[in-house]
Amino acid sequence: MTAAHWALLILACVYYAAFILRTSFVIDGVRHFCLFDDAMISMRYAGNLAHGYGLVWNPGGERVEGFTNPLWTLYLALFHLLPISPQTLSLPVQVSGAMFLLGTLLYVKRIALLLSRRSQLAAFTAVALTAFYLPLVNWSLQGMEVSLLALLVTAAGYHLLASLSRGEFSALPYLLLGTALLVRLDAMVPLLTMLLFGLLAQRRHRRSHLLLGIIALALGLGSQTVFRVLYYGDLLPNTYYLKLTGYPASLRVLRGLYYYWVFIVRLPWWLLLLAVFPLLRPRTRGAALLAALFCAQSAYSIYVGADIWEWWGGSNRYLSITMPAFLLLVALGLARLSAWAVAGLESRARWMSVAATGLTAALALLCVVAANSFTRDSRQQWLLRQPPLHQMDNAHNVRTARLSREVTTDQALIALSWAGAIPYFSGRPSHDLLGKCDRRIAHEPAHVITGWNVMDSFVPGHLKWDFDYSILQLQPDLVLRDISRGPKQKAAFLQRYRSFYLGEQLVYARLGSPRIRWEALRRLDAAEKQRQRKAWERSAGGRPLTLLGAGQR
Repeated sequence: MTAAHWALLILACVYYAAFILRTSFVIDGVRHFCLFDDAMISMRYAGNLAHGYGLVWNPGGERVEGFTNPLWTLYLALFHLLPISPQTLSLPVQVSGAMFLLGTLLYVKRIALLLSRRSQLAAFTAVALTAFYLPLVNWSLQGMEVSLLALLVTAAGYHLLASLSRGEFSALPYLLLGTALLVRLDAMVPLLTMLLFGLLAQRRHRRSHLLLGIIALALGLGSQTVFRVLYYGDLLPNTYYLKLTGYPASLRVLRGLYYYWVFIVRLPWWLLLLAVFPLLRPRTRGAALLAALFCAQSAYSIYVGADIWEWWGGSNRYLSITMPAFLLLVALGLARLSAWAVAGLESRARWMSVAATGLTAALALLCVVAANSFTRDSRQQWLLRQPPLHQMDNAHNVRTARLSREVTTDQALIALSWAGAIPYFSGRPSHDLLGKCDRRIAHEPAHVITGWNVMDSFVPGHLKWDFDYSILQLQPDLVLRDISRGPKQKAAFLQRYRSFYLGEQLVYARLGSPRIRWEALRRLDAAEKQRQRKAWERSAGGRPLTLLGAGQR
């Protein structure tokens, strides 16, 4: 490895450390580390498993598979065996995500060298683009399984291409992809893509490819399905029913197409042109595999209706695992263009070829910047001038969890929609109002929101709720969400609950509940009203503020 590559890896390590620190926050003088909220759902399951309660969301509660990453959840359970406080336990998970990212960079370098005839420029550019691509960094360092999936898919791609260059068959890609299938069920997409590529590219070894591909699929899918049926009583994860049933498929796919188009148009046109350039030459099977991986994952993202965080910009969680393939194509295109320019100019004057090399290096840096400039916020977050995505939400949820713990007893049931950090840090039995961890809600029809903006009406995983069941039937002691979805339902709800401020958040407490510490709740409510009154008077030049009493809002 050259000195330039070592310097790049060291810079990436420093950047990842700074990024992880930026995700943290201080509460009452104690620094807290917290993963992205969806990852904290897996942490909740992992913690319960490590403490002997099983793979359940609530200890002693119903068995519902509210996660989609079984092997990753088991991996997270290992961290809960360490003598580390909950406030710090997310940190080693984030560090391991950084390590998986570094492993991905090593395979990116190998693929670039393999497909570019050992071009150091191609390798350096590919590593730089991947190392600092904000969505991949964000999802990886905030605890999602994206980091491990990107490593497994990229490593499998390298070993498939390496075996192809040697004219040999290798079982290693299918071992890696079978493992990826255990990490997340939809890793079936890159597995099938590489299986089809192997069948077409290595006709001599078709039988071996087919046999190993079928074995990887059978073991990956079969083992999960058998366990799921025996342990949870379902053929598919609960989130499958939540996200992909009960809503018109045409509207879902239409939304996926729209947000994929948004992703594409936010990429600079010349990055797309560079990515296409390596595919224009004959005998580009390696580049074809990279393009196939990215396109197949793009089709999957469109099929499921894209992700919920599309407003943030860049690639979503589905696309991020194959973004190294796309960025490799960009680097290969830039290196090929540079080689052509340098060769043409060198015959005229030495200084012209040196200038062309310097211009190419500047263009490579420009590619790194442009790949992360899809929105103004993304540039600020990429430069660490703003906190990463949802850092403030994480801090708010941890504060809410601490206050919820303060105003409830151990047996209190809390109904909420942020199903990760609050249940994890509060340690209270919880009910997910949006059905991620509730079988009944997940199997119900989605609420089809009508309106002129069809693209924003479908929000994956957030369109199912049943407040008659969640509130009136289950009778949670504390509700951490405004559930008024109409005059009739609101009236029925307010007959049994009273609103209070829990910190800055308005919550509802069930009247007469013995699991609510009423004195503590009233004290916090009064303190927040006093804070709001003072803040208003400061901003309004001393004019008094009259707040409605509890239960009158």
